[in-house]
Amino acid sequence: MHMNRPPAPAFIPVSRFAPVPLQRPLKYFGRKFQVHISSPLTFSPATVLQAAFGFSLQQFIKADKRGAAMALRDLWRGVTKKNRLSATTRKRIVRELPRLFTAETMDSLLSGEEPREEPELGFDWEILLLTIGSGSSDESYQIVKEAARFDAAMRTAREVAVKDPEKASGLLTPLQKCMLEGWEGSRLDPRVALLIEVSLLVWARVEVRRARACSNAPPHELNLLKLLATDRKPLGHWLAAMGQAVGCKTLPELSRQMALKNIRRHRYLVSYDLLKKWSGGVQLMPLHGADCVIRAVGSRIERTHAQQAFALARWGSFLCELVIAGTYGSPPTWRAAQDQLYQRYTAIRAKRSIPALRSRPRR
Repeated sequence: MHMNRPPAPAFIPVSRFAPVPLQRPLKYFGRKFQVHISSPLTFSPATVLQAAFGFSLQQFIKADKRGAAMALRDLWRGVTKKNRLSATTRKRIVRELPRLFTAETMDSLLSGEEPREEPELGFDWEILLLTIGSGSSDESYQIVKEAARFDAAMRTAREVAVKDPEKASGLLTPLQKCMLEGWEGSRLDPRVALLIEVSLLVWARVEVRRARACSNAPPHELNLLKLLATDRKPLGHWLAAMGQAVGCKTLPELSRQMALKNIRRHRYLVSYDLLKKWSGGVQLMPLHGADCVIRAVGSRIERTHAQQAFALARWGSFLCELVIAGTYGSPPTWRAAQDQLYQRYTAIRAKRSIPALRSRPRR
């Protein structure tokens, strides 16, 4: 996950589905946080962005200056007839988005006309994968690719269900069986459990790929399993690792190190009390707070690695709170929820595989 270069946004609203119903509101991420989905198997890209980085899909689209993102914005202006697109702009859209629509559909859209047939875009991660292209070794691309694979499996099951409901239900059986076994005895809503299960499976594939590509991990490398260890909360693990990188064994030492470098947040030095609140889960650590810590670390840890680890720590925190919010009856403590995730991810990593899923390429 990259804070400065996440994948280009999909040409979609926040979600085509209603938010996932929870047993109680989220607290750590805010009572107004809504859990949107791409498909019944995957969180939406908007939810991932909000949870991992703390900004909305709309903010991301506005800030992204790469070709595909700009082409999507221009296409949206043309479709909604907010502006008349120039010939140059139309050519750029066709060049940047060659796989998103058929030539006939693209021509209709660029002309501000309703297409003869509604485009079959698939689910959100599939659209995102088509938008950003293929062949990238970028970690964000791998996340999109894996999530799109599950979306494609769900789309295939729905298409098959039109003619053969029994056959369609069998397509997802390996995943459902894996999920039921993994969360057996839990009072977690099965809909929420399935979303969490798939997100863990997606990240396991990404981390296995990372491990194969880099056998000599940096000494302060953080993976999801380390972040879910219950002796600290995920963001507490991240702060401890950042401090250790500059020789700080405690949060007061890290605060003093930041003060010596005159690193400020909103014109104020970052106090030990604030670091303690972020570490202990009293307050959710924001993106600009993480940036202050990363500046203190300097070159001791590659900036991109520190940013990725922060986003992953926030994502781990989100999953912990989701277990609490999605559990029927009396909710588990944070520590119990984190331990559930730790045990489940340990089992997934031990298998080093994802259940076989059948899917059809998007037409």
